[in-house]
Amino acid sequence: MIWATREDVQKEMDASSDRACAIIGGSYVESCLEVALRTHLLHDEVAFKDALSRGPLSTFHGKIEVAYLSRLLSPEGRHDIHLVRKIRNHFAHNLEASDFETDQMRDLTRNFKKATLNTEMLLALKRIRPIDYPDAVSSRDRFEGAVGEMAGWLRRRFFPEQITPLW
Repeated sequence: MIWATREDVQKEMDASSDRACAIIGGSYVESCLEVALRTHLLHDEVAFKDALSRGPLSTFHGKIEVAYLSRLLSPEGRHDIHLVRKIRNHFAHNLEASDFETDQMRDLTRNFKKATLNTEMLLALKRIRPIDYPDAVSSRDRFEGAVGEMAGWLRRRFFPEQITPLW
């Protein structure tokens, strides 16, 4: 598996359409989750590859559920990653879906439970209270922030040696 840096993924998402952003972001979170599972589960490469190709890890949904049942994800983390999966699938499987700024996408991106820190920081920088201006942060920004937060958490949690300290 090739690990892209968060910065590489963010550049790609920033330069892309809403559809591509959703698919890239969802795929990145799925990739991080897969590596976390590979690290946490029994080290039997043959069995793991079988589980990925036709077993319980063959879908994003399956990876989320196995991670949750293995206590790698909290209930809130499970909820948030499922939201990313739903958003990715909406853009990937619906030809009419081309924009984050729809009622459906606004509803989904406002429902992140755990992955909200990046959105809260954006609001604080703008000196805006979310209760006064619920649309002050775009749905795409909420999605991108949640993807970055989830991927960062998975990487720090399971691969702390790959993280360069900031100080």
